[in-house]
Order: sequence, then structure tokens, then C-alpha cells
Amino acid sequence: MAITLNHTIVPCFDKVASAKFYSRVFGFEYVGVFSHFIVVRVNDTLSLDFDNQERFMPLHYAKYPNRNLTPYLCGCRLSTFPTAVARALRTT
Repeated sequence: MAITLNHTIVPCFDKVASAKFYSRVFGFEYVGVFSHFIVVRVNDTLSLDFDNQERFMPLHYAKYPNRNLTPYLCGCRLSTFPTAVARALRTT
């Protein structure tokens, strides 16, 4: 039986701006409002559900979409992920 990740909640300070940033940088589909989340579709099975939170614990994801980004994202926390991606894109 195959297991797929359906969605993950992305805590952020501004869910609309964050979702639009991910859509623009990664080319993901900006879906919009679902319940109190702002949804970004990554592919046929996965969505990122952005949610405003004043305080949150950083999370770690270990899947790298591009070998060129690996050195920049290794050990990267979700809260610093956009900065790491921007740094990587400037140098590739």
C-alpha cells in the first residue's frame, strides 16, 4: 500500500503573503481560502495549508526538490526556509 502525504499545515505570521510567496517562488498553484487556511497545491496529492499563528515552533523537512538547493537547505528550519531558498536562487 502506497502512502501519500495529503497536506501539511504551515504556521506563519501572514498566511496570505506566505502562500503567495511559495506560489510565486516554486510555481505552485495558489488555491485560496479553505476553512481558515490559505491553500497552495504542490502537486496532485499534496497541499500546503498556511495558518496564521503568533508563536510557533520551527519544523524541519528533509525532502529536497533540487540537488542544487541541498547545501542551502540542509538542516534548514521551516521558519528560515524562504531565506534559504532565496539565497540558493541567487547563487544558482
